[in-house]
Amino acid sequence: MRFLIIIIILFQIHSAFSDELNNDVNIYWTFPSKSFALELNLECKVFEYETFGIRNRTYLKYGSSMLGFPNFGVIYSFPMIGFTHFIGTTEGLEIGANYFRRRAIGSYNNEKGEPHNKKNEQHIGFEIGYREYYNKYLMIRYTFNPFYNLDNPKDNFNIFRSFYILMSISVGYSF
Repeated sequence: MRFLIIIIILFQIHSAFSDELNNDVNIYWTFPSKSFALELNLECKVFEYETFGIRNRTYLKYGSSMLGFPNFGVIYSFPMIGFTHFIGTTEGLEIGANYFRRRAIGSYNNEKGEPHNKKNEQHIGFEIGYREYYNKYLMIRYTFNPFYNLDNPKDNFNIFRSFYILMSISVGYSF
């Protein structure tokens, strides 16, 4: 229900800022995601301008992902909220940032009751990459995604120990 309400809000924002140009809303799947599974994302354009003949678009982003195995455990990231800025017309540079919460629940046997291992972490992620629109609807992204653990850094003096690095590819639909 929460996801449906967010989609409706994003479409309302989309209709308020829409113009004759395409690529106002993007839906895409990313692999690997922050939970090392398939991630579903929805982007809605909220701002667009042109500088020196180069088109710039800013999108609000919302997503989630899940990976699980029966009798073993589940890792999921929800919600993923952020923004992405795309510089280009049909291809170009993409930069962005997002916040997400990653939760892992694990059980190493078939005992009933509470799971044995629980982990709940907050992260802030960054994206830099390349995006290309093939024809009017197909979108492909290649991104470098470092993200930082906001909970219990391993060493307060060396913040780089709390960074994780991820390379991902996304395929999606744009309209």
